[in-house]
Amino acid sequence: MNTQNDKLFLITGATGNTGDTTVRLLLQRGHRVRAFVHRSDARSESLSVAGAEILVGDLLDFHAISSAMRGVTGAYYRLVRKLGFDPCCTRFIEISDTEKHNIMSN
Repeated sequence: MNTQNDKLFLITGATGNTGDTTVRLLLQRGHRVRAFVHRSDARSESLSVAGAEILVGDLLDFHAISSAMRGVTGAYYRLVRKLGFDPCCTRFIEISDTEKHNIMSN
């Protein structure tokens, strides 16, 4: 197996503009992608058809994030700026620090 395919990336906000593009670029490069989405809909189905593993959950749910982070090489968190202080980001970083993941946030 190609070593690239051994890498699994978690992408939050996967059905948004940035997340969707990120998921598709990683898949095109031969990586495995776990797409974390708030709800199952046509956008998440499109990512599934493209080859992403879809995980429906709430970023405020510690267990959902913790489960989503299991086995990942790296993760991308799309900051929700409209909230001002983003409690989801804090939780995401706490879990990734505990699990020693490589994360990127914008």
